[in-house]
Amino acid sequence: MDALYYESAAVVKRALNKEKSVRSSVYSSNYKNKKRLLRLCCETIRYRVFLDELLECAQIRALLKNEVISDFCLLYVLLYEFLFGRGLRNIDKRLSSPILSAAKIIRRQADRLTEAGRGIKEENSESGRTWAIPRYARVNTIKWTFDDALKDPHVENLLIFRGDADLHSYWMVVDGYVLLQDKASCLSAVLLKPKPGCEVFDVCAAPGMKTSHIAALLCGRGKIWAMDKSAERVETLRTMLQNAGVSN
Repeated sequence: MDALYYESAAVVKRALNKEKSVRSSVYSSNYKNKKRLLRLCCETIRYRVFLDELLECAQIRALLKNEVISDFCLLYVLLYEFLFGRGLRNIDKRLSSPILSAAKIIRRQADRLTEAGRGIKEENSESGRTWAIPRYARVNTIKWTFDDALKDPHVENLLIFRGDADLHSYWMVVDGYVLLQDKASCLSAVLLKPKPGCEVFDVCAAPGMKTSHIAALLCGRGKIWAMDKSAERVETLRTMLQNAGVSN
């Protein structure tokens, strides 16, 4: 259980330092429950501004003096889990005790922020419904056609799923026939409109979703120069492109 919080802190830190995206860090992590890790990291970052304001309280900020939770990102994760997540009852006391010992102060400060309108609204104020960002996936036309995946006259090579859909272990995703890529990420290649046979330079290419999309639009012709300054990210890029069937 404790591994979840340490790994989440590491992912959050890389994301905040712009070293690696949350999804890239999660999918390359050795932590097995990717779905839970991704959710905890995304939610912690979502509440980051609120948590920063919480830490303006000197008594709460003093928690950083504890050697066990002296890492800012680990404290973010633990505070999120305590206030909005599953709680801290089932984790090692080394991690939970500092937070629980300051529980009253933390909750009091959180209530003050919420009352002051500085909390995070969970529901749409007009409809009262909870909204979630949907999950997008692009059909990898290097390996099959959109008609093979789903015959739909209204959408071109992009599928949309519920935001809580877990597709990571689905065979089409594992084997690279469908790529889990957000709609915004797909727009770069679509707007570029590369013609088959041309050469494209893709800088900061890792993890490779946009690169594979460009390759699909080139129809296997031309050449893509994909590069990244991080050796680790280049390995991630290489693995992803091989799985997607990109050869140019």
